[in-house]
Amino acid sequence: MIFFKKPIATYLLIAVLCCFANAFSWAQSNKSSEPKIFETKARAVDAGSMSAGKAIIVLWGVRPLDNLPAVVAEKARVALDDAIGNASVKCEFKSRTKEYLYALCLNQDDEDLGLLMLQRGFVSVDRRFVYDTLYEETYLE
Repeated sequence: MIFFKKPIATYLLIAVLCCFANAFSWAQSNKSSEPKIFETKARAVDAGSMSAGKAIIVLWGVRPLDNLPAVVAEKARVALDDAIGNASVKCEFKSRTKEYLYALCLNQDDEDLGLLMLQRGFVSVDRRFVYDTLYEETYLE
């Protein structure tokens, strides 16, 4: 540690270092808390995902039901396509894997597409994503 003969210089140095540390942590926390919103045209792939160009957007917070009969799976895809309509969807980026983009998406009527499909019984809650979030209670009802 650097020591100065005059104590005021030491206190001044400590104050300056504290200011830099606080400014750095504030900048870091602001960057991570801003949601990343994007808008795109999309078409339903199945009950829980959409195709937007070459990207596959998986609806955040839900997962498709296993072993649905083909007729029910098609009905679910059509329901998601109808909810999307011809307008763009507005999505909040949540995470990404090599193959998929996970996002919370709203249709032109500002309806949460994942929650809509959940309420219609075509998907189930993916608790890995909703646990301890603002959406947990809504998705689990």
